[in-house]
Amino acid sequence: MVEKSEHAGGERDPDVSIVIYVQSGQRDLSKSVAEANALSDALMERFELTSDLTFALDGDGEFPLPDASALPIRVTRSNEPGYGVTMRQAIQSCTGQRLVLCDAEGGYNLHDAADLVAALLDGAGMCIGLRADHCKPSSSRSLKAWAARRLFGIRVADIRCRFRAVSRACWDRQRLGGVGNELSGEMVAKAALRGERIEERPVSVGEAFYPAAPLHERLRNFWGEARYLLMLSPVWLFAVPAIALGALSFAILTRAGLHELTGDPTPDPIGNYWIILASAMLGLSHLATMLAVAGHLYGVREGFRRPGALTVLLARRLSLESLLMAGLALLILGLIVLSYVAVTWVERSFQASYSVYLPVVGVLCLTLAGQTVFSGFLLAILAGNRAKFLAPSRALIDHRPSVHSHGETAGATHAFVVLAYKDSPFLRACVASVCAQTRPSSVIIATSTPSSYIDEIARSFGVPVKINPVQSGIAADWAFGLSATDARYVTLAHQDDVYYPTFAEQTLETFERSDKAALCFTGYEEIDDEGCPKSSKISKIKHLIQFFAIGSRERVEGRSLHAMLALGNTLPCSTVTYDRRQLAGFQFSTELSSNLDWDAWMSLLNRGETFLHVNERLVGRRHNELTETSALIRNGRRAEEDLLMFRRLWPKAIGDLIAYVYRLGY
Repeated sequence: MVEKSEHAGGERDPDVSIVIYVQSGQRDLSKSVAEANALSDALMERFELTSDLTFALDGDGEFPLPDASALPIRVTRSNEPGYGVTMRQAIQSCTGQRLVLCDAEGGYNLHDAADLVAALLDGAGMCIGLRADHCKPSSSRSLKAWAARRLFGIRVADIRCRFRAVSRACWDRQRLGGVGNELSGEMVAKAALRGERIEERPVSVGEAFYPAAPLHERLRNFWGEARYLLMLSPVWLFAVPAIALGALSFAILTRAGLHELTGDPTPDPIGNYWIILASAMLGLSHLATMLAVAGHLYGVREGFRRPGALTVLLARRLSLESLLMAGLALLILGLIVLSYVAVTWVERSFQASYSVYLPVVGVLCLTLAGQTVFSGFLLAILAGNRAKFLAPSRALIDHRPSVHSHGETAGATHAFVVLAYKDSPFLRACVASVCAQTRPSSVIIATSTPSSYIDEIARSFGVPVKINPVQSGIAADWAFGLSATDARYVTLAHQDDVYYPTFAEQTLETFERSDKAALCFTGYEEIDDEGCPKSSKISKIKHLIQFFAIGSRERVEGRSLHAMLALGNTLPCSTVTYDRRQLAGFQFSTELSSNLDWDAWMSLLNRGETFLHVNERLVGRRHNELTETSALIRNGRRAEEDLLMFRRLWPKAIGDLIAYVYRLGY
């Protein structure tokens, strides 16, 4: 609920919204208003950013405002008590593209927030205050920082620090739902899961208005925050216990099973009690595994968990039908085992057996069958009543028009040059993906076929369009793309493909660890028109060749690079980022249309250049009837150029044979 103040108003939206949380019982806000005005002056002086002020009131009663304030002031009051719900409702009413969050308790000097905002201007999604001077984090804060590092890989000293700055885009992407103090940890954890850039800046400590909370209240807050972090980490909450229980139960059942197979009449040291216990542990392990999968896929679909290799594997293998088939197989196996138990019981003239191993295993199979079937329907419900649990996948890529400009930046280290050709229906998704990177880069659209369609997409994302006046083929378009920016590192982004959020970040970090590499390429996966992972024969073969040739190696050169390229073009051009400083004298072949990238890799290899490799699959590549590759396959140009390249790399007879086998995978 917004309570409008006499100071509220303003002709234009502010650049920064300062949101101050006011606890029940706090009456004097004059110091907070004075500090907010000083911060506003600092932001205008340093960055020419305008500001407004919002008080988020938690509780009933009157909260008198000072009579004099240079800042427009808005007052909101939550519908229910709690830090989280109070701040979420207040921020919903704010219009600034950057948010400064703090408390009205005087724990920190608000003037230091200018440094936090500076981090946002440098590209960070969130910047948290780092306690300085003599005030060190408490033991509970240190414990939560350790837990955050273990659970989410967060390198932040104090995730509970409520003095922070966050971009509005980053805030909106988190879909936060915390009601109480857990909002602080939830904000950092979800930002880390999404791959947002999180930084810290030193801040000075002021005099707190409030005394320390009672022990029981601190314990309640501690547990509330800790349980929320556990909910956001299905791996540690479910998967780790599942692995431990599964390994122990499997060892016990395997040992007992081997004794059963030998037919040894002597009693098994394991005994029936341990067999029953192991069966229960394995059933619990299976249930925890299904819950871990459900928690992970839910996080991906909700957009606060970054999809990775495990998600891709789950998306490819798991569906309602696959789990139903697995449940049916377990059901049949259990019935077979129990039927055998019944037959042997009859053969013993209905006498009891000294071992319960086979009956326990049979019942266990029936139990796992039921859990698998029920889990399949649960996952389908969480997926929005879809049989494919991750359709559409890659929820982190926002295809809506951007509220920020992502265009060319002077002095930028890295640039995406999106190669647009005619009016591709996938161009918007490609531009959206490169604008959604965790490490911001310059973005440019380069085209030799300008159109109003391309211009409209460019305007919606704030991206400039550069037109190549020379229409002489793919090589000319690629060469123009490399020269369209002054950035050292350039990714020629293909309009049919999408780039997952950490592509630029991981690529540039790899370049920073190695000197004098001509290019860096990442892993990739095939996707369909909806962005869902799929696979084909040729992609499976290429991944297999790359795995055996270079594995997960980061530096690739010499024989291993030659081995990877000798059996096909296993290095897709859309995954490559070039270091222009290492490309002196290099140019793409104008004689090739399909394999000019394969020819380029061989030319750089023959020059003795080093390639860098990011093993994670960070590019989604589309292959359908609309792509240029499909057109080259249909007109036979692809087969001709493949044969040319294989004959260059192998003796004619062997090259022809490899080309024939390679063509079968088209």
